[in-house]
Amino acid sequence: MTGLPDRWEHVTLSEVCTSFQYGWTSGAQAGSGLGLLRTTDLTHGPVNWQEVPACKEAPKDVSKYLVHPGDVFISRAGSVGVSVLVEDVPRDCVFASYLIRLRSTARLTNRYLMYFLLSPFYWEQVTKASAGIALQNINASKLKRMRLPLAPIAEQERIATILEEQFSRLDSALTSIKVVREKAEAFHRSLLHSAIGGEFSDDRTRFELRELQGLATSRADITDGPFGSNLKSSHYVSSGPRVVRLANIGSGVFIDARAHITTEHFLTLQKHRVVAGDVLVASLGEDIPRACVAPDFLGDAIVKADCIRVRPAPEVSSRYLAYALNSPQVKASALARIQGVTRPRINLRSLRTTVIPMPDLAEQQRLVAILDEQFSRLEAALEVASQLETRIATERRSLLHAAFTGELTSNWRRSLV
Repeated sequence: MTGLPDRWEHVTLSEVCTSFQYGWTSGAQAGSGLGLLRTTDLTHGPVNWQEVPACKEAPKDVSKYLVHPGDVFISRAGSVGVSVLVEDVPRDCVFASYLIRLRSTARLTNRYLMYFLLSPFYWEQVTKASAGIALQNINASKLKRMRLPLAPIAEQERIATILEEQFSRLDSALTSIKVVREKAEAFHRSLLHSAIGGEFSDDRTRFELRELQGLATSRADITDGPFGSNLKSSHYVSSGPRVVRLANIGSGVFIDARAHITTEHFLTLQKHRVVAGDVLVASLGEDIPRACVAPDFLGDAIVKADCIRVRPAPEVSSRYLAYALNSPQVKASALARIQGVTRPRINLRSLRTTVIPMPDLAEQQRLVAILDEQFSRLEAALEVASQLETRIATERRSLLHAAFTGELTSNWRRSLV
């Protein structure tokens, strides 16, 4: 941050802010009454006061920790450096201990401060301040020393106004992209529902409801990964046979997140071996049973715990079976069998008896070709959406860089001369 315009100056946050106060240590609980603003309430933009919980144990001096309009809060742990400007406080609320409160002095407007806390200049300092710490965090002392390019008050207001206008435009574009993604997701589900439900077929009587265990080459060819101590950290190496984990199994796509074990250990786990064309099923977490096909490039591999391998019989298309397992109707059927509260799980026995609508092989292949073509078009549209999101993120960073070097308001300054 060098070469600032005339009348700008380099300052530290301690020169233009006050307070730097840590919050109150207390648990949260459901209910009304005194609220407790937490780190998680800062991570998605403006505070959603309906999601702010009640404070389990109120401080003796509530006024010391009360949140007021105009307060700025920064997370010192967890989502380190994330900030929010509180513009209204609909109920009495204190702030939690992992937050630091800042208040602007007369030299600094709140809007200018908030945009600075989004800028690359701020985030570079956050990264440096939290580097080398096992549990990343920043504290009030580090915040006080952070440097800010300070414009005159009138120019601060002008910068904030320009950024609000430009960010509003970019946010509108992001909203449109979000709508596109939501419609694409709905269309994806609809296509799967229609194809697996027989709506794309001339004769629905060609579909037979069959349990998954009858679609594998043998009962042993529906198996899950080794549990317990069979895979230890010492077994993992930088190269060698692969381990298929939950992170590899996307909905219809294999995600190439690499993990390897020694050849010696691989040879002891042949029961759990995966080959190209096997159907891989996630049995734990959200969106289960989530399935994809093992790719040709996988090579020697085994499935890990919470992953299930299905080796389809010759009359079963691997791709059709994966599509079926990802379809809304099969997922709904499996949902009744899912166990667990915090992390849903479907066990091997339940998956084996999951019912799949199955036409003959020729019809399976025809439906796969239809779905492949339609999903290819969807992926192309989503790739355009991703490129636009990248461009928007780049433009946002560029605007913030220009704002705090004086470039954004250079014409405005010249107009005042």
